Amino acid sequence: MATLTIELFVCERYRPLAGWSQSYLLPTDRNAYRIRGHKSTWRTIEEVEAALISPGWTWEETEATCPVSSPNWEVNAAGQQTDAEGWSYASNFTSSYEGSPKASLQKFVRWRRLVRVQSFAGGSDALLAHVVAQRSSNTSAPATLLAPAPPPCPHVDLDCASRVGRSLLEALA
Repeated sequence: MATLTIELFVCERYRPLAGWSQSYLLPTDRNAYRIRGHKSTWRTIEEVEAALISPGWTWEETEATCPVSSPNWEVNAAGQQTDAEGWSYASNFTSSYEGSPKASLQKFVRWRRLVRVQSFAGGSDALLAHVVAQRSSNTSAPATLLAPAPPPCPHVDLDCASRVGRSLLEALA
């Protein structure tokens, strides 16, 4: 069975005398839940789970290590410098998510790396039904006349993949 591990960062900001919270993010900050290298952000874990699940895929249920803020997600500090709870600290949010394992008076933001696994559980019938439904809602042509094409995976940058493909063909020519 095919599986896919999803990496997610939950971000918080520090407010003096109040502590750390997602609700302290500034209006200029992006939402609390983010993916490395993507512009999309989400306010809640429910929005993340709905946005990142593709047709035919299901979230695997696991015993979470982050049950309060992100049920079913596992705190995973791989590739991160973190404290004992998995938090990295910095003076501001960066796209590389590189931080320090120690909080200080100059570090007002922190993030924690979460992971969760998806499994492919659907078949071609489920995918075809989804494609026909999507296409029939976007056009006036009858759904039976549309050639089914799989929807693009939301986790792949198709423009970049096309450029890489052209570069490979040019290199081989």
